[in-house]
Amino acid sequence: MRIKVTITMVFFFLGNVILAQEKPADIAKKRDLIAIEEAKNGWWKEAMASHQERMRWWREGKFGMFVHWGIYALPANDWKDRSLGGYSEHLMRREKITKAEYLKIAEGFNPTNFDADKWIKTARDAGMRYFVITAKHHDGFAMYPSAVSQFTLGKTTEFKRDPMAELSSACRRYGVKFGFYYSHAFDWEHPDAPGNDWEFNNPGGDKNLYGGRRWYDEHPELVAKAAKYVDEKAIPQLNELIDKYHPDILWFDTPHKLPYSENLRILKAIWIKDKNIVVNGRITDSWPYGEWGDYKSTDDQPVEFSSKGADWEGIPTTNDSYGYSRADKNYKSVSFFVRLLIKAASRGGNLLMNIGPKGDGTIDAPDKNILGGIGKWMSKNGESIYGTGASGLPLQNWG
Repeated sequence: MRIKVTITMVFFFLGNVILAQEKPADIAKKRDLIAIEEAKNGWWKEAMASHQERMRWWREGKFGMFVHWGIYALPANDWKDRSLGGYSEHLMRREKITKAEYLKIAEGFNPTNFDADKWIKTARDAGMRYFVITAKHHDGFAMYPSAVSQFTLGKTTEFKRDPMAELSSACRRYGVKFGFYYSHAFDWEHPDAPGNDWEFNNPGGDKNLYGGRRWYDEHPELVAKAAKYVDEKAIPQLNELIDKYHPDILWFDTPHKLPYSENLRILKAIWIKDKNIVVNGRITDSWPYGEWGDYKSTDDQPVEFSSKGADWEGIPTTNDSYGYSRADKNYKSVSFFVRLLIKAASRGGNLLMNIGPKGDGTIDAPDKNILGGIGKWMSKNGESIYGTGASGLPLQNWG
């Protein structure tokens, strides 16, 4: 018996074969949507029930100190007889420094002039109501004694104290809310994390391996490798930080280095452990499913703010680099920051102003002068900032 095969039948068959082979982008989308559905019907929905309560102090505080301080403060953007520009905290990536070389820098890190009390008093006197410091930046080095990694203060440094414990204690004494910046998605030390493409050929770096910025959409098979880093280092260290220091706020950055689903998994781990912690919006990428933290962030180095709606934060720094850079003398004026603070408050936002302390643990003199000048203005005019909301007036030509 013969079966007559038509052209239509051939195309129908081939079409079903093609449909049966999912494209990488479809696999990625399905992965993310599953994570989003789980969040909306479970842990995120529960965490949002306490959102208004945990945000109360943040909304009232308006003004905070951001601190980028790590091993990179020691070379201070000087490397092999060259003085470099750019962000000093990115030295390891820009100069393709190996883990072994970086540990040699870390061995000399001994900030004997570090005084947590002075730091927090300086912030409080400037009118700042909350304090956020880098517990781990993109270099992967923990600035506290971590049991999770060898790439940590104490095990590899001459400095054996715990500056995070000292700062947390000082914040409680001075009535300042305390928290951490933690680089969850970008880690140049861990062999499975995105970012280091000079030693490990990992995605997420300057070589744009595996399709570039959104590598996880083009190569979903590599997600398990990044998830291994999240399981081995990111979530365990965040658990350490919560258990040891009880932070009021956690601040994240560069979420586009990880798949959306992994960012949500990290946020879930935080809020399952402690729903009272305020989390900034950069825990997840803004595209394509929006920011999932408690509030939105502006771009780095803002000089102006567009309307952001409710609950947003600007993150200027005193000069051009967030970490201490010896050659960077491009400091902004006191009046610049006062005006920026006023702009933020009048448009419903907060200002988290960054300084980069030196490798010896001291705050640089220009930063002290800026903070002192802001403090003088805030001592007289602080009531026009704290606890305020966005003005209903349009922008005026007189101010």
